[in-house]
Order: sequence, then structure tokens, then C-alpha cells
Amino acid sequence: MAKLISTLNVGDKIKFGTYKVENSSTEPIIWKIAAKNHTGYPVNSVTLITEKIIDLRGFDAKEPNNARIDQKMYGYNRYRYSNIRQWLNKSGLGWFAKQHETDEAPTNELMSEPTGYDNVAGFLSNFSDKELALILLTNIKVVLNTLDGGGFENLSDLIFLPSVSEIGASNISIHAPK
Repeated sequence: MAKLISTLNVGDKIKFGTYKVENSSTEPIIWKIAAKNHTGYPVNSVTLITEKIIDLRGFDAKEPNNARIDQKMYGYNRYRYSNIRQWLNKSGLGWFAKQHETDEAPTNELMSEPTGYDNVAGFLSNFSDKELALILLTNIKVVLNTLDGGGFENLSDLIFLPSVSEIGASNISIHAPK
């Protein structure tokens, strides 16, 4: 008999959704319970994180028409405008929509490595309607680079990347390219 996720312990694993990388076979996504009732997240929620890295996708495409050299060469490092955020929270093909004037789709040609995914269905395509109904919209607080004014901004997403501190790397310093 199936157990309710709320009865499982932090660290337990569940299968939820499926995933396919390029031409591989479709596999279930294995998640670990990362937290229960995580501070700031929806009441009585369970936070999941994939057991392992399931794919490598670029954060954001280079923006050749951007006046800022870092964005021109590497893409925009602001999570709000990242290609990966948009892809994680969309389904189907044609998920990309410009988030700002110089935004570009994540094609292989505009990524630092050939990790483009503009032609890959959005991540939410990997879940059944029943599974999608169980994913909660979560408010997350994101650090802003000093080039974007510093401080924080609040976003609301169904699927999101873990923070640097949530992956255990809180003692590293992140700097914009010079």
C-alpha cells in the first residue's frame, strides 16, 4: 500500500515524475525528502530534491546584444531572468519567451558548452496531471548580485534550483566575471 509523503522521513526517497535526457530511455525521477515544513515554504509542505543530477543544462544563454560584457559573454546570472527558471516551470515545446530586451533562447550556439535546450520540452512536461496538482507554488527569496542593486528579491515557482547554502556550499564567494 502506498504511503503518504507526509509520513516519510527526511532523507527517504520517492519516485515522482519521469525524465529523459536526449535520446536516452525515459526513467522515473528519484527524489529525496530534503525538508518538511521548510521555513518560508507552504504550510505542511514537503521539499524534494533530486537524488542525483539528472541533466546538465546551461543557466542562461549568452546575450550578444547586451551592453554589459558579462551578460554578452556568459548570459544573465539573475535567477529571475534565467532560461533555466523559465524552462523548469513550463511544459511543452515553445516554452521560451523573452524576459527582457536582450534575452536569448538557450540554443547550443549561445551556451558556453553545448547544453542548449530551446528544443526540449519544458521540465513540467515530465509529470502527469495528478502529479502536477501535488506540486505547490513556493515563494523563494533570491540574492541579487550587486550589479543588479544587491539585496534580495522574492519569486514564486513550482520548481526551482536549490540555493548555494541548501547544497552545502554556503562558504563560497560568488563574483561576476570581470
